[in-house]
Amino acid sequence: MVKIGETICTLEMPNHRDVLVQFIAKNVPKAGLFVEIRDDKKGLNFIGKIIKPHIYNPYYADRRLVQEALYHTNDSRMLVPSSDDLTIKTGIVRILRTLKNEKTIFGGEVPEPGSEVHEIRSEEIKDILGFTDGGLRIGHLLQFPEVEVHIDSDLFFKEHSLTCGVTRWGKSYTNAVLIEETVKKGKAVLVIDPHGEYGSFQEPNNQQNEIENLPTDLKPTGFKTVIFTPSTFAREGERPLTIAFSELQASEIVELTNISGENQIAIVYEAARRLRGQRYDVERFIEAMRAARDNLRITAAIESVIARLRVLQRDIEIFGQGINPRDIIKGGQISIINLSGLDLRTQSVIVTCLLRRLFYERQYGTIPEFSVFIDEAQRFVPDKRESMSRSIIEELVKEGLKFGISVHLIAQRPTELSNTVRSETGTKIFHKLIEASEIQYVRNVIGELAPELIDMIPTLNKGEAIIVGACTNYIPVPIKIRPRQSKHLGRTGELRRRRRVNITGSEPQPRIDRFFIQN
Repeated sequence: MVKIGETICTLEMPNHRDVLVQFIAKNVPKAGLFVEIRDDKKGLNFIGKIIKPHIYNPYYADRRLVQEALYHTNDSRMLVPSSDDLTIKTGIVRILRTLKNEKTIFGGEVPEPGSEVHEIRSEEIKDILGFTDGGLRIGHLLQFPEVEVHIDSDLFFKEHSLTCGVTRWGKSYTNAVLIEETVKKGKAVLVIDPHGEYGSFQEPNNQQNEIENLPTDLKPTGFKTVIFTPSTFAREGERPLTIAFSELQASEIVELTNISGENQIAIVYEAARRLRGQRYDVERFIEAMRAARDNLRITAAIESVIARLRVLQRDIEIFGQGINPRDIIKGGQISIINLSGLDLRTQSVIVTCLLRRLFYERQYGTIPEFSVFIDEAQRFVPDKRESMSRSIIEELVKEGLKFGISVHLIAQRPTELSNTVRSETGTKIFHKLIEASEIQYVRNVIGELAPELIDMIPTLNKGEAIIVGACTNYIPVPIKIRPRQSKHLGRTGELRRRRRVNITGSEPQPRIDRFFIQN
């Protein structure tokens, strides 16, 4: 390691957290630079990061001198001594870890003034951040391009994650890279895809500029992918996405049909109670509703509810045999639940039924461990409004890791997500954010550890992000996401044939909607 300075002191520093360093004149301190402070007196090494570099020149501190120079010449630098002797370069170093005999010890120690400060080499940065050979290979450090980001897969799969950022700034792309790395480890992957933009994993990347920037030992390739889509919107090669009507709970039937009358709701609950434990379809449930109405002697009109159920069955075709969990959750397979074309209410109910069933199956050990990636997560687990799927997702983030289920959420704004899921996500990936409330959220998460990164959040370029979690030893670092090995659909959008479905039961009218993928 190269010596770049020594610790100095003020009345406030050094302390157990921050250390003031004076750098050797020829060295220019840079925010984000990792350093080691060697306290030979105590036999301690402190690993830290420069968070507030500062350069002071007494000539430029005297406005009168500068003014006089500008009076005689247009460039005051012509009159400044060329030597670096006048320039004082200092910086505050935040202590990240304290070592004794190369072992981490409990913090609280304070470096002695005069301790040597050394720059840490790039190969040692990997150890500080906990990167492991053979880990998930997602890119490189933004400030140190030679340091590849290999996050420990065991740690990543033992945490939930949250990726957020403004539209079209790389959230979906980042998680596509994570999905590629996850399935390469032989793990089962489930993707909740509201917009139909994740269905290209089976095709190799065909963008030449991206291929050229792949790490030299990575090549464009496709991955085993199975897409499940409602029959109405399915394309060739996609499997039908259906749910067994008997797996719906009464509250989900109420949500799906959008009924609000107390008597109608009472009939739905009574019909579900009568059929509990049985396997039944829509028509049998309709018979049970009519019987329940007669038994309860309720005069409420249920024909509108019946019409809505039949529309969902006939025109969207979401009711059927359901999907075999063993077909969805397979090691080394990416299963896409393509919800494109469905309204938000129907999407929410399908996600609820599917995740609940898979959670039960995993608890019984009938399917392997898996990772679920939920795009546009604010649709399914919002903060300030109710959603049918909210309870099951919150249950998964609180208890899923016990059974080998990791949840990875993608959303534009973290504050739109349930506080429960935000607090339970250990790994966080921040792309560009511009709203004050979102930046404040980032500040609450990483501000104490890396205050110098807060100002970067609104200025991050596409494909750049800040990551923090157990997989970085809880040290926030800016990274550049590597190119995908598989093809990316999100950049151009696609044409989808959809049908307008009138939930009231009248005949639907066909139409074509053009929509563009935004992430």
